[in-house]
Amino acid sequence: MAFDVCINHQDSLVLMFHTAASGLSLIESSTQNMQSIVWESEDLVESWGGESSSRFSQNNHLSMGSLAWDSIGIWENQRSGPETDGKFGPDLFAHQIIEISNSTQTLVIHDSLPEHATSFQKLPLIDEDGFLFVEARVGFAGSTYPHRFLLHSGYGGALLLDDAFVQESGLGAGLEEISEQELRDSFGNIITTKKAILPQFNIADTWLEALEVGFFEGKIAQQKISLIGASLLRQFDILIDADRQFIYFKHLGDEEFSGASLTLKRREQQ
Repeated sequence: MAFDVCINHQDSLVLMFHTAASGLSLIESSTQNMQSIVWESEDLVESWGGESSSRFSQNNHLSMGSLAWDSIGIWENQRSGPETDGKFGPDLFAHQIIEISNSTQTLVIHDSLPEHATSFQKLPLIDEDGFLFVEARVGFAGSTYPHRFLLHSGYGGALLLDDAFVQESGLGAGLEEISEQELRDSFGNIITTKKAILPQFNIADTWLEALEVGFFEGKIAQQKISLIGASLLRQFDILIDADRQFIYFKHLGDEEFSGASLTLKRREQQ
């Protein structure tokens, strides 16, 4: 889901909404052509593949549609979604309700929970320093296993399981591997994953079958985080409450939505 934005009333860019991102970041290939950013500092930041160096700029102006923010900090990294200049996270809409509507191709910001939330399934949301986790169940070999997943729209696949869970559940030995894939984090660090087909997955009273699942391999295994990625998230309309205590899911059936042309709307409280 990508949006046209303007930085410091001067630089026009395209940013992706990333459910596991914090703040605002731009990629080096785009910042090279920008005139409005002043980089005040450089620091080490943690990413999937380890520590990397990143420049930081403070006190920037951001406008997106009819919305605008002042005093925005910007980090610099190497990678973002296809054809985007960077990304922003849910914290940009602090204390507001975020509706990710894949059925209507919109991102809607609410001041109060909309009436149609009654048709959604409500789940507790675990907010750890801005990273949003939900509890779901992994099903294989006749059993189901509860597990916590980070909502990560920056990962293009359906599910990515941490190495510790794979070993403890025996899932690694119970599923046939179909391929391997190299992923790159925001700073270009390479992570190798193995892929298999998971028989069942349960979230918000919805059972999904035959999902492609990846396994962490190498350094990423030390992070012990499993992910729900974009190809699964776009099968739902999603509401995230203002206090980040609950999340609401509505399954859209068999049809998938790319999210490529989402637009941003602000819906004022009536």
